[in-house]
Amino acid sequence: MSPSPPSPHAHRTLSCSACGFRVSVPIECGNRFCPLCSKRRAFRIRNRISWILSNHRPKAGYSLKMITLSTTNCKQLDPGVSFLIQSFRRLRQRHIWSSHVSGGATIIEIKGRPNDWHPHLHILCYSRFIPWKKLRSAWNHISGGTAVYIQNVTADRAKLYVTKYVTKSDSPPSLDHDLSTVLNKYRLFQRFGDWHSLKIPKKLYDYPCPNCQRSTWLVDIYIERHVRDPSYIPRFCPH
Repeated sequence: MSPSPPSPHAHRTLSCSACGFRVSVPIECGNRFCPLCSKRRAFRIRNRISWILSNHRPKAGYSLKMITLSTTNCKQLDPGVSFLIQSFRRLRQRHIWSSHVSGGATIIEIKGRPNDWHPHLHILCYSRFIPWKKLRSAWNHISGGTAVYIQNVTADRAKLYVTKYVTKSDSPPSLDHDLSTVLNKYRLFQRFGDWHSLKIPKKLYDYPCPNCQRSTWLVDIYIERHVRDPSYIPRFCPH
């Protein structure tokens, strides 16, 4: 049997300060669609959402919704994503949005192919009833887009949606590098409104020790580094 190919990730060793248990942890490689790193990113974001939905009580008459907004397809992905984000910022200043939505978070998703990209926003938020025609008209006036979808979601369904959108791409795997290069400039999960001011406990980002169930990790030493590009310096993941 031939040996397994080396991991593309650098590693570090963490030691539990409570019981001494040690574990090797890969360092985030910077690829937004790396299966290994995506699991860690989904863990952190899912914990954020769980904490928000458990600790933040919406206003009376407001319910949890998923709203999808799309612009027209674009040839260049980076300007297209930037325009999408700017358009949503302008929408939040409109009365149709500010008078109906109290707060939430956005997730960027990309579909399409080179020269025919389709960036869009999935928005998880608390809102009261929003007149669809008025929201669609405002969005079209701002961005030129006509695709506006609104649906009520449960907390469990919301966490599944967000986990899906931040860990995968609907474009061919061969395009993952180009997509990741562009999306690294933007936060895939961005809070707004009264969600933005919430102080989420940092301990939510920690994995519990499998031996004692505490989250008191200390960085120990590097144990290996296998990077295809020797000039690339990976970033540390929160542990």
